[in-house]
Amino acid sequence: MRCASGGNALFYLFYWKGLSMKQPVSSSSRPNTRGRRRVILRLRRAFYQGRPAPEARRSGQSIDHGIDERIARLEAERDSARESYFRSRAEFENFRKRMLREQEEYAKRAGESVLRQLLPVMDNFSRAIDAAPPAPQNEGFVDGVRMIRDQIAAVFASQGMEKVKAEGETFDPALHEAIGVDARDDVADNTITLVLQEGYTLHGKLLRPAMVRVAKKSS
Repeated sequence: MRCASGGNALFYLFYWKGLSMKQPVSSSSRPNTRGRRRVILRLRRAFYQGRPAPEARRSGQSIDHGIDERIARLEAERDSARESYFRSRAEFENFRKRMLREQEEYAKRAGESVLRQLLPVMDNFSRAIDAAPPAPQNEGFVDGVRMIRDQIAAVFASQGMEKVKAEGETFDPALHEAIGVDARDDVADNTITLVLQEGYTLHGKLLRPAMVRVAKKSS
């Protein structure tokens, strides 16, 4: 018999042997059960001293099993929370990028209506310059009007506006609006021969088509 208190257990075992040998074997004698019970209890206490009793071991195993289940549940909750965190972070990052793109697009288009309203003013300045008679007394006036027109054109360029290429180009219905045809044999068909009104794009988007006349073979 091996246990944490092996000496005590052996002592009580020998004591039990001696006690049994001292008792006379007789069918009429009354067995000394009280002394034997005390020895048995002492043997049990000595045997289980330093180690958990069977009930305690079973209880400990149950506790360990419950702890393992709780740890597994907490680890699953941790993994789920981590996955949810990274998914939310990715969604937020996509949302942030989308908002930045929309803000940039809004900033590009914010002045579109104002610029569109200034286009007729630009056209009138150009018409005034073209309509001024070539006289010395008109040079100062024409130069002043041309300076104002150039300043407006610089503002247009700073906002991302560009003129639509037209004269001498091949007619493009996506950029040009034909309002007349000229019979011309010296140029290819659909070549723009005259620009009546300038067209403009804003950040690559057509703001106003150019009004033009195109060539058509006379034959």
